[in-house]
Amino acid sequence: MILKTEKLDKKFNGVYALEQLDFSMEAGEVRGLVGENGAGKSTFIKLLGGVYHPDGGKLFLDGREISFPGPEASRQSGISILYQDSVLVPAFSALENAWLGYPYPVKGGRIRWKTMEEEVQRKAEEIGVCLDLKKPVTELMPSQKKNLEIVRALLSKNCRLLILDEPTASFSDKETKTLFKTVRALREKGTAVLYVTHRLEEIMELTDRVTVLKNGKSAGTLRTAETSKEELVRRMSGDGGTATGESPSAMPPGATAPSVVAVSPAGSSSAPAAPSAPTS
Repeated sequence: MILKTEKLDKKFNGVYALEQLDFSMEAGEVRGLVGENGAGKSTFIKLLGGVYHPDGGKLFLDGREISFPGPEASRQSGISILYQDSVLVPAFSALENAWLGYPYPVKGGRIRWKTMEEEVQRKAEEIGVCLDLKKPVTELMPSQKKNLEIVRALLSKNCRLLILDEPTASFSDKETKTLFKTVRALREKGTAVLYVTHRLEEIMELTDRVTVLKNGKSAGTLRTAETSKEELVRRMSGDGGTATGESPSAMPPGATAPSVVAVSPAGSSSAPAAPSAPTS
């Protein structure tokens, strides 16, 4: 089990944005996360990313309890988040954008551009992505920009959990299929992917399991092949009830049931001083 939370809480001005959330995720799993606006999706992502700090509960990585003083600590622990809006510098090439946040390799006082290009291409080839690294990022299609961000995340050496927040918001159908191919390649190499979207058809096509959030609480985790869009909508709206436990049938193939988990749902340089309640 790569990631687990126990009774995770986050409040804003005394109001719970996330309450008593138990969550678990396996390596190589593609997990969907859905919910209406205000359900707690963004809060959960930012807790995992070290942007927010929990008011209660525990977070475990590889069975070890951990806390993140900030986003960099989360990234160093193997969690990478790709938000809906691309974090790319328009004036930079694809290669320069791939190395944003990483120290350039230098030898004899000179930047080793060839080494940088080879490293990015190697990571891209691992997941079947083709990138023209000499192109300005402004000339890339939305799907190419997203793939560039994914490759950048993989340059961290230890990216084990990739969180994609509404990744296809500006994609065409063709670009969406391209991203799906990339996500499946990540699954094959053992990287866990948390896929956050309001597009339920994408959840049904791509994910292994899906977790529904409702008013900051889990409304259940289901094996995608055993549920439907209608069932997800019922749980999102409250008609499906709130889950009190994760059934063994909701576990991915080969996984063992967690000993403590009750239900399973998975930026900036510092946390906001006094954030208002998020909308998702």
